[in-house]
Amino acid sequence: MDGRYERRLEAKRRPAVIAACEVCDHDFEKRNSRSKACSPECQRVDIARQARKRYHQDTDFRERELSRGRVEAPPSVDCEVCGRTFTPERRGTLLCSPSCKARRKTELWRKRTGAKPRPVRLIQVKSVPRRDLRSDLRRTWEDGDYEGFLNAVAAKVNSSGDDGCWEWTGRIKKGYPEFGWGTPKRTLRVHRMVVEAKHGKPLGALHAHHACGNSKCVNPEHLVAATHAENVAEMLARQSFLARIQELESVVQALAPDHDVLNRVAA
Repeated sequence: MDGRYERRLEAKRRPAVIAACEVCDHDFEKRNSRSKACSPECQRVDIARQARKRYHQDTDFRERELSRGRVEAPPSVDCEVCGRTFTPERRGTLLCSPSCKARRKTELWRKRTGAKPRPVRLIQVKSVPRRDLRSDLRRTWEDGDYEGFLNAVAAKVNSSGDDGCWEWTGRIKKGYPEFGWGTPKRTLRVHRMVVEAKHGKPLGALHAHHACGNSKCVNPEHLVAATHAENVAEMLARQSFLARIQELESVVQALAPDHDVLNRVAA
């Protein structure tokens, strides 16, 4: 052998890492990256130190150690500032909370410097009633003021037509008026709310039927409570009636294109 094997082993060997022992602060060669102590005695001291640190920081670990009887719970003591009886996490603790520690520190500073405590000034604060930021519609509906709710609805409609309909000027979704508030937003159909306010009780499974045929209308006189079957039957009858009128107009258009009926203004 010409020493090549020994040279390969020397090349593979990791260079020695010198570190200070965390217990006795002596320099030693680390066996691996997790080595912290220079000897078994220092390692036992470091393990005990880590266990004490975990005992004071980890509540679950402390309760588990106490239940197993591995450590003895410190006796209860009276706080030297407020006098409250408490069980300290470590022996020698005489103050129960950070506020008591701050009071003790202030007392020692005043005793050392001779400073006097500042007089406490009592400031009389006038109670200001909280403003109600809800809209009229939401406030009257949530408070059960149905008469006020109908008045608030009347203030948000367009009633300039000759048919007496109150057309909603707010949000319209799928042809029906809606009103919403809150976070997450709560959305209700206005015509159902009007019928419930008109009768003073909830509709339940009933429908708010438009007797005028205008889905945007919220006039209480044009809205009635009806079952689903009644609502659909009236809608189909109205559509059949309109289809019949259109059919007759097409016949008149074919027979007499210049007839006066066809030239009248449609409602």
